[in-house]
Amino acid sequence: MAITGAKVAAAYDQLRREHGGMQNDYFGLLFLEEEHHLAREQAVQQVAFGDQDSGIDGYHLDTRKRNVVLFVFKYARNHDQFREAYDQLLAGGLEQLFGTGSPSDPLLKRLRSRLNAERDQQPRQAIGVG
Repeated sequence: MAITGAKVAAAYDQLRREHGGMQNDYFGLLFLEEEHHLAREQAVQQVAFGDQDSGIDGYHLDTRKRNVVLFVFKYARNHDQFREAYDQLLAGGLEQLFGTGSPSDPLLKRLRSRLNAERDQQPRQAIGVG
């Protein structure tokens, strides 16, 4: 199923009072629902709504495969919007997520918390010397 402008607008109309942001922010929500088969309640926790300073618009954590995918979502024809997000990512977004300080971005706070919880649940593996 394709994500259309009408679907993005409908999601925005339905959820903007609770989550805020701009209409284009809701493309990422629909992408996570459709491509990663997430329930809406889970997908809204993995998307940034409104202004954020990290360059990361969303994420998907695959605990089975033990990997995390960071997304830059832009529902636009102009590719320059991606450049701005990548500049933000390089200027501090990755440091906020993986650095020692506390992230200022709410999405990154949630992601870091989930990553720490997953790390704490994983059994430690002994390294054998052969």
